[in-house]
Amino acid sequence: MNDAIQVVQIEKTNKALWDEFIHSATEGNIFQTFEWDRSIVLLHKARALNINYKIVEFFQKGNENMLEIDKKTFVFKNKEIWFADCPYDVEGYDSVSFMACKNKVDLAGFTCYDFPTLMIDLTQGLDAIWGNIKPSCRYHINRALREGIKVRINENFDEFYEMTKSFRRKKGLAGMVVHPEFMKRYGTLFTAELDDEVIAGIFWLEDESNIRGLIGSSKRLDVVSKKANIIGNANRLLFWEAIKHAKEKRIKEFDFGGYYTGENKDDPRHTINTFKQSFGGQLITRYNYDKVYSRTNKWARSLYRLITL
Repeated sequence: MNDAIQVVQIEKTNKALWDEFIHSATEGNIFQTFEWDRSIVLLHKARALNINYKIVEFFQKGNENMLEIDKKTFVFKNKEIWFADCPYDVEGYDSVSFMACKNKVDLAGFTCYDFPTLMIDLTQGLDAIWGNIKPSCRYHINRALREGIKVRINENFDEFYEMTKSFRRKKGLAGMVVHPEFMKRYGTLFTAELDDEVIAGIFWLEDESNIRGLIGSSKRLDVVSKKANIIGNANRLLFWEAIKHAKEKRIKEFDFGGYYTGENKDDPRHTINTFKQSFGGQLITRYNYDKVYSRTNKWARSLYRLITL
């Protein structure tokens, strides 16, 4: 009996036999059948779009892990899409923004912006993640627990909203404060309490594979130095609890929400970098994309940039 395995090229005359085998296999799917080859050929002949772009669009629209957010600014209808591999065109909107894309591509009409950030790979064990955290940071996390800090998940939305408005106003930071209804729909809110008072919080955008820090605030600008130190410990505990939460949900990537790459040591973002680095993440680059379809929207954006210079 000859048990030797031979590798041969399948001819189109064997299409039916091969496709039947693929469909009966546990891991079989359309990308292994002759139909996938035919789809590529048809796309290439149509020449409606660059074939590489069309294939990217096909994959992306089937990605269930993307987070899609509809926004309306004045009369303009905008779509924001998070955690896609690559951008693609959408219909029925004045503009589209892709945030935290994994790949850098050159697509007609899209403007690309590099976005450096720190990332923790959550596929590794929790003990390994804890071990990569700097000893001083682990100390402050444990100190927060000893000080009686309580972490609440998806509670205190209104308190966090008001605290964030006050915090950003005192820091002289513009605009961005996410509404409680937005937080309830698109992510997870972690807040820290001391003696039943909310003293810090972080809101994370979240889907099935990704979690990303969007906005955080605290009451450290309102208190004396001793309590400010307690709030600093609470902030570290919030990050650790968010990591454990994401790990428990089998999320794969923990994104700290940005990293300052400038050389100015006096920039406040440099201090934030030091805080984030203490958790042991790796510096990577994600990519943001914008495309504006409406001429009126383009004009309005240009006008806004002029008056805010």
